[in-house]
Order: sequence, then C-alpha cells, then structure tokens
Amino acid sequence: MNASLKPTVVAVAILILPAVAAAQPRQTAQPPAGAAQSGDVVRRADDAFGVRVGVERFGLYSESFARGFSLEAAGNYRIDGAFFVPAATPINPLIEAATIRVGLNAVPFDFPAPSGVVDYTLRGPAAASFATARLGLDRYESPFVELDFSIGDPAIGLAGGFQAYPDSTYADGGKGDFFSVGLLPQWRPREGTQVRGLIGASRLRYDGDQGFATDGPGLPPVVAWLKRLGPSDARFEQHTLNAGLTGEHDFGGLVARASVFASSRKLEDADFTIISGLDARGVGNATLFTAPRQTRETLSAELALVRRFEAWGWAHQTTVLVRARQTDVEIPQGRAIDFGVIDIAGPSLAAGAIDRSSTGILTVDSVDQQAIGISHRAALGDGFEVRAGAQRMAYDKSVRRTGQGDTSTSEDVWLSNASLVWLASPKLTVYAAFARGLEESGTAPTSAVNRNEVLPPVIARQVDAGLRYQLFPTVSISASVFEIAKPVPALDTARVFRLAGDAVYRGLEGSMNTRLASGLSVVAGLVLLDMQRDPGNGAASLEPVGIAAQQASIGLSYTPPDLQSLGLDAQITLQGDRWADTANTYRTKGFVGVDLGARWRFGESGPTLRVQVVNATGLRQWAATPNQLLSFIVPRTWRLTLSRTF
Repeated sequence: MNASLKPTVVAVAILILPAVAAAQPRQTAQPPAGAAQSGDVVRRADDAFGVRVGVERFGLYSESFARGFSLEAAGNYRIDGAFFVPAATPINPLIEAATIRVGLNAVPFDFPAPSGVVDYTLRGPAAASFATARLGLDRYESPFVELDFSIGDPAIGLAGGFQAYPDSTYADGGKGDFFSVGLLPQWRPREGTQVRGLIGASRLRYDGDQGFATDGPGLPPVVAWLKRLGPSDARFEQHTLNAGLTGEHDFGGLVARASVFASSRKLEDADFTIISGLDARGVGNATLFTAPRQTRETLSAELALVRRFEAWGWAHQTTVLVRARQTDVEIPQGRAIDFGVIDIAGPSLAAGAIDRSSTGILTVDSVDQQAIGISHRAALGDGFEVRAGAQRMAYDKSVRRTGQGDTSTSEDVWLSNASLVWLASPKLTVYAAFARGLEESGTAPTSAVNRNEVLPPVIARQVDAGLRYQLFPTVSISASVFEIAKPVPALDTARVFRLAGDAVYRGLEGSMNTRLASGLSVVAGLVLLDMQRDPGNGAASLEPVGIAAQQASIGLSYTPPDLQSLGLDAQITLQGDRWADTANTYRTKGFVGVDLGARWRFGESGPTLRVQVVNATGLRQWAATPNQLLSFIVPRTWRLTLSRTF
C-alpha cells in the first residue's frame, strides 16, 4: 500500500467502524463454545501458565519458553493431544487456542515432556453454520481483515478462515504483509468414530530483521523506535504449510487413535542486520547477514491403542503407542556484508547492492526418529491415580556440509515417566511426577559465528510436585516446585553456539484463578527460578542470558452484571533483571508492562468492538534475550477490531 494512502485508510476505518457497529442486529447462528473472541483471553485461562487466543496471549510462559527452557528447541508440541513436530507454527484460522501445559495440567499426557507441552486445540465445525468477520487496525495502524466460518455440523462439516494484513508496520519500523488461509474438514459417522483434517498455508513478507549487541559492560542509550536501521532493501519472505489427518475409532473397550502431520517452512530470503559492538553512545557496526532459500520440512505420525478395563476395584487404562518423525533441513550459507559504523540515534543505512547468492556451502540435516511405548493409568475412584510409562526411542541424525563430508549420530535410549495424583480432600489435590525425554538442542542463531549449525540431541530430566486447592467456591490456587536438568547450548566468548555444559533449573511456580459473581475474573501467577549452568572444566557456575529469575502476571477481566455488553480487561506483567552476557557481568533492568482493553457488544447478537492499548505506560528500555542480543520493549500502540457473526 502506498504510504501516502495509509492515513486515509486509517481515517476511513475509524469512521466506518462505529457506523457498521450501529447497524441493526439480526438473529444469527452463534460461534462454537470457546471459539476465539476478542478480549476473552483472561477468561479462557484456566491458570496463569500461558494461553493464546488469536493474537492475544496471557500468562507466565509462551509457545517458545517455559520453565526457563526453549520449547521450540525441545519440540514439545501437540495438536489436540497428538504428537506434532512443527516446521512452522499452525496459523490462527486453524487454532482455537494454544495452551502451555505444565505441572498438574501436563500429567494427563501419556508421555509428558520435560519443561512442559504446547497443546494446540483445533477449531471445528459448530452445531450451526456461521461466519465471523473481523476488520480493524492492528498494532501501529496496520489494517487487517479476517474471516472464520463453519459449514454443516459436527457430524459432517467444514471450518476454516483466512487472514489478510496487506500493509503491516512492526515495532522496529519494518513494513510488510501477511496472508493465510486454513480449512478443517470433519466427519463423525457415529459416536466414537471421528476423522478430522487440517490444511493451512501462509505467506509473510517484510523488510528484514535487525538485532543489537553490545560489548558491555554498559548499555547503549534508549532511543525512539519505530525506525529501521538496516538497509532499506533488506527483505524477508517466508512460506509455510501445515497439513494433517487425525482419526479415532472406538471398537468397544479398545480405542484406536492415529494422526499424521506434515509441516514445512521455506525462506526465500531472510536478511538479518546486526548492530554489534554498541557503546554507551549508541555507536556500533552494522553487518547484514543473508540467508538464501532455507527449507525445513517435518513429517510426524502416531498410532495409539487405548484399552480401558476394571480390575481389583481400580479403573485401568493401558496405552500402546508408536511414533515416528522425519525432519529435513537445507541451509545454504549466505553472506556477511559489512555496512560500517552506525549511530542508532541517527539515520538508517542506505540501500546497497546486496549479494544474496549462496557461497556454495550447503548444510543438509536429516533426523529419523521412531519410538514405541506403553503407558498405564490406574485410578481408585476419584481419589487416587497412578501413571507410569516407558518408551524405546531410536534417533538417527546425519549432517552433510559441503567440503566437510558427512557426520552422523545415533541414540537408542529408554525414556520413562511416572506420576501420582491424590485427591486428599474434596478441595485439595496433590501430585508428584517424573519425566525423562530426548530433546533437540536447537540451531545456532544468526548472531553466532557458526550460524544455522544444528546441534545434537540431549537427554532432559524433570521432577516436579505440587498441589491444587479450592480456597473458596470461586477461588482456586495451584503451586508446583520443579527441577529440570539437561545439557544446554550457549554462545561462548568467541560467539560459537555449542553445548556448553549442564544446566540445573529449580523453580517455584504458582497460579490463582478467581471467578466472582460480580463479573470480575482475576488470574494471577508467579514463577521464581534458580538457574545454574555448569560450563565444566572447573569454571564457576553461571546463570543463563536473557531469562528473568522472577516473573509475575496478573490478568483481570470485568463485565458489569447490569451491563453485559461492556467488558474491561487489563494485563500486568512483571519481569525481573536479566543477565546480558555469558560472563554474568551486567544486566538489563526488570520492568512492569501494562496492557489495557475494552470491548462493547452492540445488541444481544450484534457486532463487537474491541480496543486494546499495548504498553499503556509507554515504557522504554532495553531487555536482554536468550540469543544474547538486546531487544527493546515495544513502543506504546493500540489495536482496534470490529467483529460480527452472521
């Protein structure tokens, strides 16, 4: 979109949104229960550990990090509980919600993973056909339009949707566009039998990423953002595809479940500008790293047989499960282009002749993984439950790099898990759990000398215990203590990303959920981490970069009993200090972030207007990140959305 037209688009949107909202409402089919609705993310949260509905999220953890570790690197993902290895995150038209399961909420998985699990809940056909349209302005006056729909019914139907963000502005001043479309067919010929499919594709384009690094021990000055520092002709283009099929059939006492998912992410270009060596004046050196035509493709499949029976006064459930996955990654080596000295308070870099061709060095990484396991659950009424599981996993990884020959590694390991849940009283539930898993270590970031190098897998171990207590009929609390141990990667002093010793993270996390008759909902959470990384060779133990040892989140949602059309909400996030370097010599300060929102529904079944202010206090400061780059708190901005169901 032409930049001169953007103010006109914004003005027109502001004028027409109230006019459309005031249109005479009519009786329409309602969306399915629990479908993503603007401003409902706090009410949707069962606890404070993390949930995302659409573009809005709440909680202590995210789809990337939980309990101090990267879930992306570990690959702890499920779709409706089924094994899923993503090359790309499923798009919003496919997903009703993304929930981070830790502690007691992770126990029901047959084979829980250390650090937690990201569980994607698919959308599905509703009891009656409907379409929900949303249009408005996203952050930084970025216009968008979305459509979700359902045709048919749960017996045989089709759900889906699309998103269009034709002229987006990002927190660093970048410009781009984003389009996605998704379809979810479903067939339930009878009770106990179901077949579901999904297919979703997206395209994202913008003018490249940028990151900041300082040699320390001080930090550069905080400057006004919403400006690009990288060259104006930098670019990023990504295409994603997720497709899958799940099925379930009850044979009468024996349930069979099967799933298969294919996921791909293709980068046509991925330019990344790093402003390194920043000093206290904000002066550093700019280097553009190119990344031509990277591809990542995964195929994950699972077959499970579940047998339920009664014996010796206990209810039993035995699950036999087979899993397999194939991951193929191709990474041509790009080029590093030095743009020289830059002042981050000054003008952006001018466009240059960027050579995006490959250097001729290609890295091909392939992983084959198979596992067979058995899990058993035994429950004595509602008061006592014990689970135990074991799986044999075969893991083969090969790496081929131009000019360096082939390398390979194989692991053939036993993995196990166990848990105990006791309903000590009608109000109190206590649990203890153990899990051992094989996890990926991730890929070296662009800021590393060995960028894009794929690291070997590691064994992770987690023990945790906790409780859930119904303090009052409308107030529940939960708390857990945990310890996670595994080898971890980090950037060394030469900025080489490698396995850098063992880590032991111990933590205390808690959550409170309140639903009052007055219309007020409060969800609050806290996590305290003791994170120690032992680099070995007699060196002193260190703490990780870019992860706060103290974090809290408070979400509030209020609907007046006598004014159900109005909804008010707020999210307050507290983050502690973060180490900014591997030697633990200097930190970025902690901060308190505040987001405020409101929604208004026009009539009983009319449209809904949603307004949200992000970073309402206008906080401005640096924050360290786990990839050892500096980031900044996003500038204050707002969202405006009008949605209507037909």
